[in-house]
Amino acid sequence: LFLPVLPVVFGSPERSVGMFLERDYRDALDWLNPRTTPEDVVLASPLVSVWIPGWVGARVVYGHPYETLDAAARRQAVEAWYAADGSASCRSLLDDYNVRYVLVGPEEEHLGPAACAEGLNPVATSGQVRIYAP
Repeated sequence: LFLPVLPVVFGSPERSVGMFLERDYRDALDWLNPRTTPEDVVLASPLVSVWIPGWVGARVVYGHPYETLDAAARRQAVEAWYAADGSASCRSLLDDYNVRYVLVGPEEEHLGPAACAEGLNPVATSGQVRIYAP
């Protein structure tokens, strides 16, 4: 039960990345939970995406390297989407995977400015995490 805390206690907090989810993301996933089905796809950063299938029950574009088909290409596509400058390539990822919701928060902003989200419809906000619908 306390194993995720061990890296922090023993002086290597960088090893605990991904073991914890920020409160704003928790609240955003709680918002998504009743609004998605197992067929819906959510776009989020790789660190956040690993939580979505188990917590929300929805699918993700990229979730985990061992549980995602063509994982390297999908991870690269997700990272490129968040790093993009808002060009025409933004829409193709959303259409290719039939994305229903997009999360943009601190973890996604580590990947880039998330300029592709600017043309999407904001549907909810949880602290620093915004949820959009294409």
